[in-house]
Formats: sequence, structure tokens, C-alpha cells
Amino acid sequence: GDWDGNGSVTAGLYDPATGAFFLKNSNANGAADIVFTYGAGGLGLLPVIGDWNNDGIDTVGLYDPATGAFFLKNTNAGGAADAVFSFGAGGLGYLPIAGDWNNDGADGIGLYQPGSGAFFLKNALGGGGADFAFFFGGGGQIPLAGDWNGDGTDTVGLYLPSTGAFFLRNSNSNGSADLVFTFGAGGQGFTPIDGDWDGNGTDTIGLY
Repeated sequence: GDWDGNGSVTAGLYDPATGAFFLKNSNANGAADIVFTYGAGGLGLLPVIGDWNNDGIDTVGLYDPATGAFFLKNTNAGGAADAVFSFGAGGLGYLPIAGDWNNDGADGIGLYQPGSGAFFLKNALGGGGADFAFFFGGGGQIPLAGDWNGDGTDTVGLYLPSTGAFFLRNSNSNGSADLVFTFGAGGQGFTPIDGDWDGNGTDTIGLY
């Protein structure tokens, strides 16, 4: 995420066992610039990242797949959540994503169901129905969200870890990928990441 609001995205790590976040303001070797614990560790919570309040700074959040609850924070620090709500049903294996789906400057949340390839995206931080619901890919992949073409709107993507293939789409709707390519070797346990690493307004991919 863009932790310092300088227009470039840099890396971070989350330790699910302890609930600790380690965020870095440069894409280089070295210690974390921001370290804090948010939420309880060991509960199976999944991290999400976004600019929830349109202040130009990305902050953290947590998703509980057992209940469907999101817990979003407007500062990169411990403490209580600034937004708490449920979106979708828990216990169905959903994976959370976040992005600016409507180009309003603030990120909304989303869910991906690996078993079916269904995406459910929401513009507002709250419960209720999805603003976008569609199928992309055949299921079983890892979801991504980014502005792949620099138009100011985030759209979805998929990563297939067995082959190292990325499938990126420029609209949040049914259909085939607009960009398909392989980066890195498949079958190595890589986790995909994406961001605007150079501040040019277009998100690109990476591996961890």
C-alpha cells in the first residue's frame, strides 16, 4: 500500500499468528518503518489494504472468513476498527479484495469465491448487496485488484500459482482476460502482489 501518501506503493507483511503488521515505505532491503498489532492473532483473519477514507494513504483491515465481517482502520496503528460491517455470508471460503471500483478516490471491498470464480464487489463500506457481481476465470486461483490500464478504476485479476500465470481484466464484468502473461516460475509457493511501484498511475504485479 501507499503507507505515506507519496503516490507510490510499497510492501508490507502481516503475521496471522500474532496480528502484527510490518510496513515499509521503500521497496528495498531493511527494517519496517511502521510496526503495530491490529486484531487478535491465531483466529484465521485475512488482511486487506485500501484507502478507506480517501485521504491518499492506504491503511489496513481484516476480514473474518468465518463470519463475513470486515474490520477496517483509517490509521496504521493498533486500536479499535473505524468501520465494522459484514458483507456476504461467512463460512463459504471467500477471499477478500479491495479497490476503487467506481473511480471516486476511496477503496471499496470485495469477495472472491475460489470454487466458482465469482466476484462480488461493493463501492461502499457496509453490508447489503454487491454493486458488481460476475464470474471471471475458472476458479481455484488467487484474486488481485488493481488499475491495470491507468484509467483510475481498479479491476480484478487472477494468479495461478501452479503455472505462474496472471490473468488481468480491465472491466469488472464477465468475460475473458485482457492481459495474460507468466511471471516467475510456477509451483514455487509464490504469493502475488500488485501496486503502483513507480507512481505512474498504473498498477503492476509482483511476487513474494
